[in-house]
This record gives sequence, structure tokens and C-alpha cells, in this order.
Amino acid sequence: MEIVGVTGDAKYTDLRTAIRPTVYRAYTQSPTDTATFEVRYRGDEASIVNAARAAVRQVDTQLPMFDVRTQTEQSHESVAEERMFANLSSGMGGLTILLVAIGLYGILSYSVGRRTMEIGVRMALGAEHSSVVAMILRESFVQVAVGIVIGLPVAFISARAATTVLSDLLFGIKPADPFTFMLASLLW
Repeated sequence: MEIVGVTGDAKYTDLRTAIRPTVYRAYTQSPTDTATFEVRYRGDEASIVNAARAAVRQVDTQLPMFDVRTQTEQSHESVAEERMFANLSSGMGGLTILLVAIGLYGILSYSVGRRTMEIGVRMALGAEHSSVVAMILRESFVQVAVGIVIGLPVAFISARAATTVLSDLLFGIKPADPFTFMLASLLW
């Protein structure tokens, strides 16, 4: 065999496995029962599949063609499990945010309900509506800040504990990514 070139490393089957050494050989040097071909094309991906089938039929009408996929389809299939996990996690995160918002609303509503008389006296003595609203929001922000101060260390500890499970599902992201935690905290 004659070496005609060297290519860069690539992952072919999935993102979880390590990159294996690969040798590309001409079909005539190592004939097998099956062959894999790649077609470089610019334009609409859907039309290339029919064009490739027609080109193969012109060469040999009896030659079977199966598992014809575009690179985009192959890429999407290789990360389907990770995409499902990400969508499920995002859905659970959205549900969590909704429950937290409902809980904060309930606590704030209960607190304001208990202080109706106090708020009425403040308003009767000349307090402006905006200052009363600011006082209530300031007190609710204290509760949120306490929740963040308690929640961040718990989240970091949980992420460290789950590192062994999550490391196979995260590509290029650390399980305890500070940017993700800050973004989640600032979402409120």
C-alpha cells in the first residue's frame, strides 16, 4: 500500500468513545461485501440523496443502496440521547423555576396579607405608594439572596458528587461550570 495523505482525528460513531486510529483504503485494495461512500455536495441536502441514488442506478441497476443519510442527519442521530437528556433537563429546570416563582409569590402574598394594617397605617401617615412597594420588594429580595447564598454551595457539592455520572454526557463543559451557576442565579 502507498500512503497518499494523512487526515486529522475525527469521531465517527459517537461522541463518547475515544478517537481510534483509522486507515482509509481504496475499495480495490480491500474488497468487502459492503462499501461506504461519501459525496461532497453544495446545495439542498434533500436533493443530493435522490441524485446519488440516480447516479448509482446509472452504474448498476442491481446495486442495492441503503442507509443513505446526510451528514446532518448522521450528526443529529449521534447526539439524540444527549439532546433528549438536555431537553428533559431543561423542562425540569423550567418546571423548577415555575414552582419557585409560585412559592415566592405565595410567601410574598402571605407576608403582605399579614402586614395589611401596617401598610395601611404607613399610607395614612403619608408614605408614598412607590416607597411601600420598594420596602416589600427589598424584603423579598433578602429572601431570594438568602436562598442563593444557601443554594449555591449545595449546588456545587451536588455537582461534584454527580461528576462521575455527568462526565460522559457533557462535552467540553465541566459539571461545576461557574458560568452556568451564575447564569441560573441571575435568571431571577
